[in-house]
Amino acid sequence: MAAPHSTSRPPSAAINSDDRLLLSSHNLLPSPHEQYSSTNFTNRRRRSSNCELESAGARGSSASIGASPSAATAPGCSSSTTTSPSTLPESCTGLMEPIIPTEPFIQTQVYDLANGGDLIFERDLFALTEFLGRSPPVFYGGQISDQANGQLQWLIMANLPGKPESPMFRQIQFSLRENTWVDGLAHALQESLARLLPCHPVLRHHVDHLDYMLYETRSALSNSRSAANHTQQQLNQYADTIKVIAKERRTLRQLVAKRDATIHRLKTKIAVLKETISTQVEQLQILEGEGEGEDIQGDGYSYVSNDNDYEPEEEEDQDFHQHLPAGMDTTFPLRIDG
Repeated sequence: MAAPHSTSRPPSAAINSDDRLLLSSHNLLPSPHEQYSSTNFTNRRRRSSNCELESAGARGSSASIGASPSAATAPGCSSSTTTSPSTLPESCTGLMEPIIPTEPFIQTQVYDLANGGDLIFERDLFALTEFLGRSPPVFYGGQISDQANGQLQWLIMANLPGKPESPMFRQIQFSLRENTWVDGLAHALQESLARLLPCHPVLRHHVDHLDYMLYETRSALSNSRSAANHTQQQLNQYADTIKVIAKERRTLRQLVAKRDATIHRLKTKIAVLKETISTQVEQLQILEGEGEGEDIQGDGYSYVSNDNDYEPEEEEDQDFHQHLPAGMDTTFPLRIDG
């Protein structure tokens, strides 16, 4: 694909509300002797279904681009031999209201169809303009930054020169916006082709089909963008969820490491306690084997003394009571002084 021809122009310091003054201040309009139109753009939203061809010597009904024209007048256009722009009916202009930027152009581009290139729709548009006897279109682009989000866009302005001689054509100018210069240029080429096709005796019957296809394509593109935006929102939500999950995983790993450290510490302590118990058991067995201790385990008399010292004490008590005089009270009163 051939690279678009570009020229460097300094951006204007001010933007005027008048359309022609705006475009002229950016040097994006041809000189007055190169065009044939009124000084301002007309307020048209879409191109008319009628053709721009206006002359008794209009192009004929050739089926292929570049075939010889006939003397028939194109339907929907009045026959006229005057060269005054005011005699051209508005239904044959097909103009669109231009987009008025509120900021100066950051950079500009110019693409002339007469230089020859290999862009999409370019060859068909050039062949159609030659068949209709029109001058090659020129496309101007300026990059602006007037969006709320700061996104840069290209304002594309198309200039399809008119023709004062018979067959007479009125100039067509329109503007559109795109994100890039190449996309905007392709869009402008397609729009120019759609505006000139109604003047062709055969291809104009396919304009409605092209319009329908263009509408369906743009609708599909809009749906695709909506789906892409929805998918991007879901991806953003998934990214946030992934961050939360990753944080939870790090926390769980820390808890697992802390638990493993606690388990290892407790196992070490248990091993030390088992070793201590084993040592004490061995010491007890050694002491019992030497007879230095008593086995207080295993029998049912562990809490009964094995000494016989309690028997003499009982006998002494019995002897004391036997030697007391008869009738002697052995109870002793307890006196408590108040």
